[in-house]
Amino acid sequence: MQVKTQNTLFKDLPISALILNDRFEIESYSEHLVHEFLPKKTELTGKHIAEAIPFLPSLFFTAINDCFVYKCGDENPAVQYVNYRNDIQWLKWRITPRIKEDKTINLLVYLEEVSKLKQMEDFFTRVEEVALVGGWQLNIKTSELFWTDVTKLIHEVPNHYAPQLKEGLKFYKEGEHRQRIQQLVDNAIKYGISYNEELIIVTAKGNEKWVRAKGETDFVNGECVRLFGTFQDIDKEKRSEIAMERTSNRLQTATSSGRIGIWEYEFDTGKIIWDKNMYTLFGINPKSFVPHYTTWENTLHPEDKERIIKDLQLAKQGIKPFNTEYRIIAKYNRVRHLKAQGTIVYGGKGEPTKMIGSNWDITESKENEARLKQLLKVTTSQNEGLLNFAHIVSHNLRSHASNIAMLSNFLDDDLKDSGANSESLQLLKTAAKNLNETIVHLNEVVEVKTNATEKLKNIAVKPILENVLESIDVSVKDANTKLTHNLTDNTKVPAVAAYLDSILLNLISNSIRYKHPERDLKLNIEFTTNKDSKILSIKDNGIGINLKKHRKKLFGMYKTFHDHSEARGIGLFISKNQMESMNGEISVESKEGIGSTFHLTFYNNK
Repeated sequence: MQVKTQNTLFKDLPISALILNDRFEIESYSEHLVHEFLPKKTELTGKHIAEAIPFLPSLFFTAINDCFVYKCGDENPAVQYVNYRNDIQWLKWRITPRIKEDKTINLLVYLEEVSKLKQMEDFFTRVEEVALVGGWQLNIKTSELFWTDVTKLIHEVPNHYAPQLKEGLKFYKEGEHRQRIQQLVDNAIKYGISYNEELIIVTAKGNEKWVRAKGETDFVNGECVRLFGTFQDIDKEKRSEIAMERTSNRLQTATSSGRIGIWEYEFDTGKIIWDKNMYTLFGINPKSFVPHYTTWENTLHPEDKERIIKDLQLAKQGIKPFNTEYRIIAKYNRVRHLKAQGTIVYGGKGEPTKMIGSNWDITESKENEARLKQLLKVTTSQNEGLLNFAHIVSHNLRSHASNIAMLSNFLDDDLKDSGANSESLQLLKTAAKNLNETIVHLNEVVEVKTNATEKLKNIAVKPILENVLESIDVSVKDANTKLTHNLTDNTKVPAVAAYLDSILLNLISNSIRYKHPERDLKLNIEFTTNKDSKILSIKDNGIGINLKKHRKKLFGMYKTFHDHSEARGIGLFISKNQMESMNGEISVESKEGIGSTFHLTFYNNK
């Protein structure tokens, strides 16, 4: 009765179990075994295990044989086999021997179908490998630390590596990261506080990596017995995040310092999104702001509204970019000038969905522009007045000075006829002559300045040089001048013909006037070019100039450097003004007793 009751209880067990005798026959089994492993209800009592369940893996039959022979138990967590439906499955077993008089009389066998569990394990293993998420576990009592293969992979250690807690913590970067993980582990063990932290480790190969370390605890009777969690490689994502954050911070700094507002306008809903700079530009409180297109439209200056709305529509239609300027009525009715640029964003079907753009305040530059225009207007008016005055002085006064000189000559002739002579009259004649020369010079200067806007042309240099030499032919011959040059018919410079004629005349006349008394005059005119300019150099072997003493005042008006009766100090001054009016330059190299070289530079692109 007792044995029958035990068999009944065994059959009702909620697990797959059976009892084998030493002939490998099934003495008893649970109904759950039939339900889990066999296709239909079958009587198994007295049957050989290999006959009753023939598809079990061969390793299982080897195990039960060893258990009988060696009087031992066996346990296997998962072995693959093919069931009666030809499905690949996973089997777990535990075998416990019953020994009597030093002999195994039967075996208690526990079987479990673990295919679903094994599939989940495989799935999570693959997820770990793909996502680089590893696991770890720390036994607090034994201080044993376990790492999964992925955790070892992240740390770049071999699979046989056996981690220790202290060594594991040393992988974290020295400083704040190592101090932080030690603090987190201590708090978890002492107070059961979980953690989820992003930290830097230095791998066994010396590489720095960002990782996400998560930790959970198990407490028994108020004492932590286990600390476990996950370990994930987030290096690429974290570095991208840091780079993005830096870029975002730089952009935010740039837009804030430049007072640039960023906006977004959705066409279908009329919704607009503003950053904080936009509120500042428009002088609007964010709390009272209604994020809609009409809110923006209502801020537009009445004189600009129609134009700006049209520009926006043209941009939406793809006819022209939204790149414009407009005025708004900001806080306290202040008029502000804004620059606006926008880019259309298109949907999946190629339709325009929204516009993203920027605004910045150009009020100050607009006001400065207006002030400059007014200043230019005033300056132009004043300049015209000064030019009128110069013309009056240089033209009208010249005629009066000429009259004085002429009358003094008449008076001098009359006195000579009468046989009288007057020293005062001679002084008056000299003064009249000097006054007339001064006004002639002033007239030349005014002519240079007033004709400065004459259009430059490519002028042939050689014909102008020939005209100059012809006009001073007598002086050239008197100085026994030997002139050489490398000019051709194609030698041209961007200049005004009259100015070039005047400059060459002044420079060659000066060379003749200031020739060295002990040698004949040698003149060499050389033309050179480079990428940006063309240069005419006039070189002589005259008496030269002391540049150390006179360089600063060389081109000044009425500045002379030699005791010569014909020196007036006006030629170089006028030549400099003429070169500058043609956007050119004049410079000099000179040594006393050796000679001078004047360089005329004509710029190609000015």
